[in-house]
Amino acid sequence: MGIEEVYIFFFVVGAIYALIAGVGAGVFGGHTHDGGLGGHDLGHDINHGAVPGYPIAHGEVHLSTVSPVTITMFVTAFGGVGLIATRTLALPVLISLPIALASGLLLAAMTFFAFAKLFQATEGSSEPRVSELVGLEAEVITPIPSQGLGEIAYVARGSRFTAPARSEDGKPHSAHSTVLIERVVGSVFCVRKSMDERFRDLALGEDQPRGFLR
Repeated sequence: MGIEEVYIFFFVVGAIYALIAGVGAGVFGGHTHDGGLGGHDLGHDINHGAVPGYPIAHGEVHLSTVSPVTITMFVTAFGGVGLIATRTLALPVLISLPIALASGLLLAAMTFFAFAKLFQATEGSSEPRVSELVGLEAEVITPIPSQGLGEIAYVARGSRFTAPARSEDGKPHSAHSTVLIERVVGSVFCVRKSMDERFRDLALGEDQPRGFLR
């Protein structure tokens, strides 16, 4: 097999793979990054530093330099540029081969950095971080006992999320009451009564949330 046939083989394989991947994404509806870029709904969970329903307060998005996309770009560019250099420009193998390799690596690197920037921009605009949530109001959707876990729902950056929560001061919180997020420890939100709930309890002469037995 001559070098020209090698270039043709790589170009055809890369082009066919890209076509199959594109058609497959269209037929099956695609796949969102980490299962979540397309849907920030209740119970949503992404483990890369942002804080949706169940946050992880550390870590970042890590993209692999060796992925189907970058490999496809390298193979296709290597074959296409090599074929042009050999057949159109009539360059010898010792010149066309380095050019084809460099072109494949360059296009793969450009693709990798383009996707990295895209993911960073998407995550930065859609997922709230821990520092943004402190002081935010939330609704208790599963009662929070004095010593134990319940669940809250909150809205951040236009999306609604849920998270496990415990009482910051040891006081129970009934369902549908409003609380303030004080801090986030691991994946658990520590909350306390909001000012509105405190005023309401004072007005009703209660010292703890309704819905709990004294």
